[in-house]
Amino acid sequence: MAERPAPQIELFVLEYIKDFRVKRASEAVGLQAYQGRELLERDDVQAALVEATRARVKRTEMDADAALRETWLMASVNVAQLFNNDWSVKYRDELTEDQQRAITGAKYKQQIDGSMSVEIKTDKSANLALVLRHLGLLNDHVDVNHAGNVTLEMLVPKSIPRPVKVDPLKLLP
Repeated sequence: MAERPAPQIELFVLEYIKDFRVKRASEAVGLQAYQGRELLERDDVQAALVEATRARVKRTEMDADAALRETWLMASVNVAQLFNNDWSVKYRDELTEDQQRAITGAKYKQQIDGSMSVEIKTDKSANLALVLRHLGLLNDHVDVNHAGNVTLEMLVPKSIPRPVKVDPLKLLP
């Protein structure tokens, strides 16, 4: 059986797996950020991280596949199915469980005529971006490393296209 890590290291591991931010986890247990980075290089800390992550997956019954499935569900919901034919929002008991889970918020408003309307919110585009990023189809990181020489000629086009002048009167029939 593996030896239990020191209390401060154990606390660091529990803090670190919350959001995987070294600086925040280090500060939460009274360490400097560089000390947290050094801890992450140790084999015993890596083993403790693996064990803590496994325990969290078991405890929450949530793993990366489940998170991806939930994100895809929210990204792929057909928003039109949340409404009746007259575009009024369906009652909750008329929605499937997946449709209900795709709704991230609701705001009720009283209209001038006294009737109530509801505005529902889904994070369809944000969740779709997460799925695309996971699949490697969306890369929002720019690589600024360059192995060769960069010259001004490579960055500036040889000729700059001029705007085309169009007489709007010639476009009329």
